[in-house]
Amino acid sequence: ALLQSFDAMESSLASTPRSQASSSSRPKRRRISFKRQPSQLDDVPPALTDDAVWAGLVLAAALPLLGAALPRDQHGCCVMPHPHPLVRRTARAVRYINVLGRPSYHTNRTCDNCDEEICDRVYYACSEGCDIDFCKRCHARLETLFSGLDQGLATWAARFVGRAASFALSRLGVAERRALVS
Repeated sequence: ALLQSFDAMESSLASTPRSQASSSSRPKRRRISFKRQPSQLDDVPPALTDDAVWAGLVLAAALPLLGAALPRDQHGCCVMPHPHPLVRRTARAVRYINVLGRPSYHTNRTCDNCDEEICDRVYYACSEGCDIDFCKRCHARLETLFSGLDQGLATWAARFVGRAASFALSRLGVAERRALVS
């Protein structure tokens, strides 16, 4: 329901042509003013647009759902799932002996997780043709992280975070984004 309401908000705002969204001819937005006494709520900005208020409400409602939706890696960072299945591929590459004396394969591929050259004959790639590759070690680590996790919720969380970030960057000004984070 949150993603649907976010989609509805995004589609209604998308009807505004991009040429109007520039700072010189930006459409007028209704401002919501916070009436306050000088000693109270000093951190609250004096006025926010409807977009900023709406984005804050959507984020406040979604954050409890996002907490356990994505697994965390060894550094504590959330791991986003790739939207398509990954398939095992075998490289048809030249075999050579690396500097450590181990047999390796020159695959011309780099793991998109650890950023190291894939030197094994087997690697994992997107089944839909996206330019994404994983080495055997990182793929095994990701499989362990995502095992027993609700894949639908993880995909929803990744999609929601991407759309919320896109909305905040394209529709909110600097002051509004700062107010959202504070």
